[in-house]
Amino acid sequence: MMNKRIRLRRLVRLRDVVLKNIPLGLLTMDVFCDPTDHPCGTTYCLGGWAAVDPVFKRANLRLQAYTGGDRIPVFTNEHGTATSFDALRAFFGIAYLEAVDLFAGENPNDKAYLRRKLTDLITRYRKGA
Repeated sequence: MMNKRIRLRRLVRLRDVVLKNIPLGLLTMDVFCDPTDHPCGTTYCLGGWAAVDPVFKRANLRLQAYTGGDRIPVFTNEHGTATSFDALRAFFGIAYLEAVDLFAGENPNDKAYLRRKLTDLITRYRKGA
């Protein structure tokens, strides 16, 4: 089980640093990473942006090549290597369904909406969920 302080620190960083700093037009919740989607550069979903954050990269969350030219989040720790939603679940110390709910393509490309979802998740974990 993940240390509560690490979980909260990572979720707060995801909300307050990663999400806040995503350039306008470069958030697309349809795929983890689409290098051809935007003329200004690569677009990522929130999970993809997390995987390229320098602090999270130092903690072993990264993007790895996947079939069809896509890249997916990968997280390696003492328990092994996880990919996709399992990687995000393990890295952030949240339940699998919470990872799918937060990082899946059904979410709108709306930073305010994602911020509210993260705030709700952080509040639940602070209360001991």
